[in-house]
Order: sequence, then structure tokens, then C-alpha cells
Amino acid sequence: MIKKLDHSYSTDAQSILDLSLLSYRVEADLLGLVDFPPLGEKREQITESTSEFWGYFQDRRLIGVVEVEKGQRSNINRLVVDPKVFRQGAGRKLVQHVLSTYRVCSVTTAKQNLPAISLYRSEGFRSVESFFVEPSLELTTFHTG
Repeated sequence: MIKKLDHSYSTDAQSILDLSLLSYRVEADLLGLVDFPPLGEKREQITESTSEFWGYFQDRRLIGVVEVEKGQRSNINRLVVDPKVFRQGAGRKLVQHVLSTYRVCSVTTAKQNLPAISLYRSEGFRSVESFFVEPSLELTTFHTG
């Protein structure tokens, strides 16, 4: 089940942060990065965000979160899934929810994050640009519509 999260409450924000850190640790390892900025995120950054957060629940347990910054082209700022349930469809269901709710979207991910890129491409996203944020980290932006 997917439901909107109220990230202004510290308990929801903490749940979002805890899940994000689990997922980001795996992503940092995948990318071979020791210093991965998302791992430094604080709960206050979530509670103060103007984005919308949606959670995917399985047996009443939060197993996935997507953060969307609304706009003419809404942006997926975060898509995280509990590593215990990677590749079981939670991320795909969250992306599909975003696409049905916001229609035109963009997302940026590491060029080396092949599982994420595969997911976005399979849901109709197309690559529009790539750029380096540091010598060892190249990002790719994808758009729909």
C-alpha cells in the first residue's frame, strides 16, 4: 500500500531518514564512494522540506519512500527501498505512483547506478544529460513526457 507521509512530524521524518540511510549505504558501496553526501542527511532536513513524501508499506512496515518536488516538471529527489526487499517491486510501484500522480517527471541518479537506470528507463524515462559533480561521480538526468 502506498500512502502520503507527513514528514513534518519527527517520527515520520525519522522513519524516512532511517530507511534512506540503509538504502544510501548500499548505493554508496555500489558506487565505490566513501564520502556520499546523502549519508550526512539530518532529520531536520526532512521535516523542513517542501517536497511531498510517499511511503510504500508491506505488512504495516515502511519499505520504500519516494520524495517528489512538485513543479511543471516534478522531480524525484529520493527513491529509497529497504535493502532486504531490493528487486521485489517496491521501487517500481513508487515510480508508477509518481507518474500517475504528477505525470511529467525528472530524476537524476548516478550513471553507475545501473539498477536505478534500468528501472527509470523501463518506466519511460529518457536520458537528457550527464554531468560530473566530482571526478569520480557522474550523474545522469532523465525526463518523462
